[in-house]
Amino acid sequence: MKMKYIVVLICMLLILTILPVMALADGNEFKVANNILNENKGVSGYNKNIIKGIFNEKTDNPQGRITVDNIGKGEVLDQYMDHTNGWGWFVAPWQWIAQGFKPTLDTLTRVELYYFRAGNPSDDIQIIVSIRDDLYGSDIVSTSVNAGQITHPGTWINVNLPDITVIPEQTYYIICRSTGGDPYNVYCWYTDIYNPYTRGDAWGSVDEGYFWWLMDNPPEWPQTDCCFKTYGLDESESKTTFIIGRITNLTTYEEFTTFEAINIRCLQLFPIKFHKYQSGEQIYISDQYIGILNENFICGFFSTSI
Repeated sequence: MKMKYIVVLICMLLILTILPVMALADGNEFKVANNILNENKGVSGYNKNIIKGIFNEKTDNPQGRITVDNIGKGEVLDQYMDHTNGWGWFVAPWQWIAQGFKPTLDTLTRVELYYFRAGNPSDDIQIIVSIRDDLYGSDIVSTSVNAGQITHPGTWINVNLPDITVIPEQTYYIICRSTGGDPYNVYCWYTDIYNPYTRGDAWGSVDEGYFWWLMDNPPEWPQTDCCFKTYGLDESESKTTFIIGRITNLTTYEEFTTFEAINIRCLQLFPIKFHKYQSGEQIYISDQYIGILNENFICGFFSTSI
C-alpha cells in the first residue's frame, strides 16, 4: 500500500513539473520566452536557435507593401524587401543582425530599415548601421541613428551614408547593432519568411560578429529576410520616352513619381529605343510630362531612363 502512495506522489510531482513547461510553449507565452536574451551573454558555444526575435501582433501592414519613400534628386531605389509577417529579430549590443543584398548601381547613398520597439526601450539608444562586403571583414562605412524615432507599430528609419562605390551584382551586407536594450525592452528589425528577397540572406551573431548564423529556423521562421531598401545614383541620362500601359502602386514625392509595371511598353526618342517593362518592375519619372497618369494607367511622353 505504501508503495502505491509513493508511486502516486511521484506521478503528481511529474505532472506539476511538466504542466508549466507545456503552458510556456503555448501561444504568446512561448514568444515571450523566446525573447529572453540574457542567456546569450557570455555564451561559449553557438547555435542558431539562440538568435532571438519576437512577433509584433500590432504590425500595421502584415504581408503588404509598406510605402515608397523620399527619393532625393538623382537618387533611385535599387534593392528592397518591404513586407513583413510581423516577426522581428532583436538588434542589441550582444545580438547583431545582417542582411545581404546585391546592388545593380555602382554608388550606394543610403538605406532605409523597418523597425519596431518591443516593450519600452530607451529613446537614447543608437542603432549602429554598417556596410560590409564580407561578414567577417571590416566596415566599408558605418554610422548611427537615434532609435527614439521608432514608434509603434513600426517605423522606416532613414540611414544616410557617405556615398560609397560598390560593384554591381556583388554581395554586400547591412549590419545592425545597438547601444542598449534588455531582454524585455529592445528594438527589432522586421522580417518576412520563405526567402522573400532572393538576392541575399539574413544573418545573426551573438558574439559581436565573431561568428555568424544564417537566419533560417524552420518550421516557424524559415529563410528570413529583413525589411530594407537601398538607394543609389543612376548615372544614366533621362530621355523623353513615350510610355503606355497598366500600372500599380503609384507614388509621388516632390518632383519624382514612382510606380510598378503591370504591362507597359515604351519607346525612347533620340536615339530610338524600344523597351518592355517586366511585371513588378519599378519605374521612376519626373513630374514634367505630357499625357495621362493615374493609379492604373499611363499614356504619354515622360522623362525617364530605360
